[in-house]
Amino acid sequence: MFDIRSLFVVMVATNLILAVSLWIGTGRRPQNGLGTWTLALLAQAASFVLFALRGVIPDWVSILAANALLGVSISLVAAAILAFRGRKLPLFVHFATGAAAAFAVGALIHDFGARLIAVSFLFAAGQVTLLALAWKPTPGVSGGTRGMFVASFALGTASFLVRAVGPLYSPEAIHDFLEPSATQAFSLMAGYTVILLSSVSFLLMQKERADFLAQQLASLDPLTGAFNRRTFI
Repeated sequence: MFDIRSLFVVMVATNLILAVSLWIGTGRRPQNGLGTWTLALLAQAASFVLFALRGVIPDWVSILAANALLGVSISLVAAAILAFRGRKLPLFVHFATGAAAAFAVGALIHDFGARLIAVSFLFAAGQVTLLALAWKPTPGVSGGTRGMFVASFALGTASFLVRAVGPLYSPEAIHDFLEPSATQAFSLMAGYTVILLSSVSFLLMQKERADFLAQQLASLDPLTGAFNRRTFI
C-alpha cells in the first residue's frame, strides 16, 4: 500500500515543478490566465504540505488552513480559465471559496467521518464548476485538447465523489487521514493525474489558440477582415 505522506511529497514536487516551468517558460510575464494558473499550483502545493504535516503541526493549520488553500486553488483555476477567455473572476470569490471550505471543516472538526463527506461533496461541486467552464469551446482550440481538459475535471469530480459516497455506504471505510487505504490511494493518485492532465492541456490550449491567432494575423487584413495579398499569392 502507498505511503500517504510520500504521495503528498510527490504531489508537492509536481506542483512546484509545473509552477516554475510556467513562470520560466512564459518569460516571467505570464498572460491569458497562466499567471493565475501558476498561483493555483502554488496554493495546491502549500495545502499538500500542510496535509502531509497532519499530527505534526496544530490541527487548525493542517486541517482548516489546508482545506481553505485547496478551496482557493479551485477558484484560482476557475479564474485562469475565465482569463484565458478574456473574462475576470471577482476577487471576493477566492475569499468566499476559502472561507466556505474552512467553515465546513471547522464546523465538523471533531467528527472525521462527517467532515470527510461534507468537504468531499464541497470540492466535488468545485470540480463540477471547473468542468462546466472547461466544456465551453474556444476558437482555435482543438476538440482533442478540450476533451483532455474536460476529462481532467471529470476525473477530479469522480475522485471527490468516491471519497464522499464511500463512507455513506460503508462506514468502516472511514480511516485516519494518513492511514493507507485503497480509497485514499485512489483519490490522491487521481488528484496527481488531474494536476498533470489539466496543466498540460491548459498549456496546449494556450499554444493552439496562439497559433490560430497568428495564422489569422498572417492571412487577414486587420481593418477589413478580408484575405490579404500574401494569402492570395
